[in-house]
Amino acid sequence: MTVIDGRALTDLVNKVDTLRAANPIPGAPAIVHPSIPISHVPTTTTLLRGTTTIGYIITPAGDPAPTGASVTLTSGVLWVEASLLGAAFSAIPGFAGVPFSGATIKPTGSVTFSGATITLDAAATLALDRAAAESLRSGSEFLWFYGRVVYDDMHQAEHETRFLWRYDGHTERFAPISFRERAA
Repeated sequence: MTVIDGRALTDLVNKVDTLRAANPIPGAPAIVHPSIPISHVPTTTTLLRGTTTIGYIITPAGDPAPTGASVTLTSGVLWVEASLLGAAFSAIPGFAGVPFSGATIKPTGSVTFSGATITLDAAATLALDRAAAESLRSGSEFLWFYGRVVYDDMHQAEHETRFLWRYDGHTERFAPISFRERAA
């Protein structure tokens, strides 16, 4: 279980304060640092095959982390390497997210639950209960496939293209999501 806290943000603020003190700007107003409470931070559990990260299970704050096969997960998202979804995705980098509710992890093979990681051997698998698949088919939950492509053009200028697709359970296909749909 990985708990995210505000230390990185606090460290950044302290570094900026040190720079401002060393290089004051005449007439600049004093900076007041408001207290920003960080709450409801999700718990992230890393999925490993050997030493390679193949995905994450993200559960809401306060919900149980997947510390064993018998733990019932009330809700969350399973993010896995897209290539694990079959031949059609074998050459596509990135992760796909599968939301779930009321799931239990069902491991086969050698699976180790340890702290913030679940480690699978080469032949092991993890499955979530069928309720997740049914919710995808009915359209009450979604499977997202997203990523980005970074490339240099012929003038050596870097460009980035992002994409977002959603699985439609009725057509059993992924469909791109338009910018208008993203904003809604």
